[in-house]
Parts: sequence; structure tokens; C-alpha cells
Amino acid sequence: MAKIIIDGKQIEAASTDTILTAAARAGIDIPHFCYHPELQYAGSCRMCMVELEKSPKLAPRLPLKA
Repeated sequence: MAKIIIDGKQIEAASTDTILTAAARAGIDIPHFCYHPELQYAGSCRMCMVELEKSPKLAPRLPLKA
């Protein structure tokens, strides 16, 4: 399991999780519109954009292994 920090809260996430699914399991809401767990990753609506440490741009709720 990976350890990630969202809004100052450290949570554990499986390598198969996305940032969105790990956050949701920890009770942290990241707004989203086009995500569905049964569909392939798209990130089309861009509603789930998050700031990643050491990244110059915002990113959609990426898989943690990306």
C-alpha cells in the first residue's frame, strides 16, 4: 500500500486505486462528473483536477501508479 497525503491527512491507498477512489474511501470529497468505477479512466470533464506535489500543472485524478 502507498501512503499519500491529501489536505494534510495521510491515507493508505492500494496500487490499483486512483487518487479519487483513495480519497473517497478516506472520506475526502474530490468533485467529479465523468468517473465511474466500471468504466476506463477518461478524465474528460476535468472536474476532478488536483494539485500534485512537484508537478507544475494540475492533474486529473490519476491512477497512483502513473
